[in-house]
Amino acid sequence: LTYLCFNERVIWLLTKEQAKDFLLDRTNPTRFIENKVKISHPSLGILPFNLYKFQKGIVNRFISDHNLIMLKSRQVGASTIAQAIALWSAIHFEDYKILIISAGQRNAKSFLNKIKNMFDNLPDYLKEELRFIDDETSINKGRLVNNKFEMHFSNGSSITALPATESASRGESINLLIIDEAAFIERVEEVY
Repeated sequence: LTYLCFNERVIWLLTKEQAKDFLLDRTNPTRFIENKVKISHPSLGILPFNLYKFQKGIVNRFISDHNLIMLKSRQVGASTIAQAIALWSAIHFEDYKILIISAGQRNAKSFLNKIKNMFDNLPDYLKEELRFIDDETSINKGRLVNNKFEMHFSNGSSITALPATESASRGESINLLIIDEAAFIERVEEVY
């Protein structure tokens, strides 16, 4: 067994194979998405997230550029890719704060629910280690906080989904902002 540490704090006790796999995924989000993330298909159920070439390009562009605005057609999986990238970021980086802004409360809740479903279908060793740590000062005493609009992980990372308002991100320090369906958000410039 080996320990995986973040900022001198032991987070996980993993086998050598799991630790190697984790580190490979950390440097390659496409690998993580295709090997760990499962998505829900309306008629086929839970499936592996096999990315098309152009979807891999979106992931690679996000990693290399960060400031990304996509003009795209409908149903190309862009929101699902953003959800997978948010999950990858929260798992692989300590104290990583992700804010998702959606057109309305229902949209925000739905967006986060899809991330939660991805989390629930991860390999058990990732889920268990992210839910529990021995640090009494961690959020909710080491348990994963999970409500309609937030997920907090034992490594200090969090994902929050909110409806679009001018004050949605006011006072927040975030590492990743995802504005979903920005074309349908009134006064999106002010929200941003």
